[in-house]
Amino acid sequence: MFKLSHHHLFFLLVLPITTLFLLSCNSVNKNAVQLNGTIQNAGQTWIKLWKVTTTENILIDSTQIDNNEFDLTFETPERSFFLLSYKQKESILLCADKGESISISGNALDLEKNYTLSGSTESQVLWEYLKICSIYEQKIDSIGAFLNASQSEPDFPEIRRTLDSVFLDISSQLHSELFKFVELHDTAFATMLILNRAVAGKKVFDPVKDGELFRIVSQNLSTRYSGNSFYKQFSSGISKQEAHSDNSLPVAKSFEIGQKLPEINLPDISDNMRSLSSTHGKLILLYFWTSWNQECRERNIQLASLKEEYSDKGFNIYSVSLDTDTQAWQVAVRADKAYWPQVIDTSGLASGIAREFNVYQLPMMFLLDEKGKLLAQNIKLDELKRILMRTL
Repeated sequence: MFKLSHHHLFFLLVLPITTLFLLSCNSVNKNAVQLNGTIQNAGQTWIKLWKVTTTENILIDSTQIDNNEFDLTFETPERSFFLLSYKQKESILLCADKGESISISGNALDLEKNYTLSGSTESQVLWEYLKICSIYEQKIDSIGAFLNASQSEPDFPEIRRTLDSVFLDISSQLHSELFKFVELHDTAFATMLILNRAVAGKKVFDPVKDGELFRIVSQNLSTRYSGNSFYKQFSSGISKQEAHSDNSLPVAKSFEIGQKLPEINLPDISDNMRSLSSTHGKLILLYFWTSWNQECRERNIQLASLKEEYSDKGFNIYSVSLDTDTQAWQVAVRADKAYWPQVIDTSGLASGIAREFNVYQLPMMFLLDEKGKLLAQNIKLDELKRILMRTL
């Protein structure tokens, strides 16, 4: 009969523990992402890794660059977005999944615009996207610099109108190029971030005007990423937008020219109630908009130019935002320099005021006289300009 020696008994007792330990290690490692790289001229600086969510960036790891090289291993249970930051100024956007091994090569003197990567197809899509954005950001920065340098010029209003036109042309070109880029990569996970990302502080894609593109991307990703947390939020946002669109159909009759329009009384950017009737001027523009609508954001810039030119002659604006996010509205007002009476109805496109004024598209503008009587409804920008030139 075979007898267990003390040595055999010890081995059998230890074996299950060792096996459990190895299994435990394997269960951790199966979610691991290997990230390494070489960054020239980096010195002994620390590099940080952030997880990008829809609301914030969360610091998850960091390491010191040694002899221009770094090495990080981190875990992710699903495909997610990450930001590798250097000195809080330069950063690299990544889209990584468990099991990937990503290598980065760059130069610390201009890391964002001077790096290459391998080992991640989705991160490569982001790299190509950022290359396109970089070209247009340089153009937009040049416009901003020239605008700031021209503020003391006597013909500054004309300079600003010209630059606004150039800016809108560049924005249109950027939208066209990125639209084609997303169509080319409409099965890539990275396109969800691209569709919701701002370039030079301004979102390129509008969930209303570009709604079909959003839906195509969502449908293409639905099978593979239905359980992914980022995809769920992306898909949920599309569903909410479609629900808003369904509620935005016109239900009221058009107003008659010469009719005094109903009163509006809503909270302004300082959370004080402000009425339409408290806005004075020879000509008053009632303007409905939202911060997430690309055309509205462009209209803000155009109206800011008109306000600057004609405010001393009696032109004023009363804007009603149909945003549901107060913070997004406030950020947009400041970013667009839309400094005139601004109020918000957080009920959004389904609000009673939107229905009462038959707001079925955005932006929508009504022109009133000094007594609040309607001169023109759903007025276009070119028509507004002609009226201002003729009247004021």
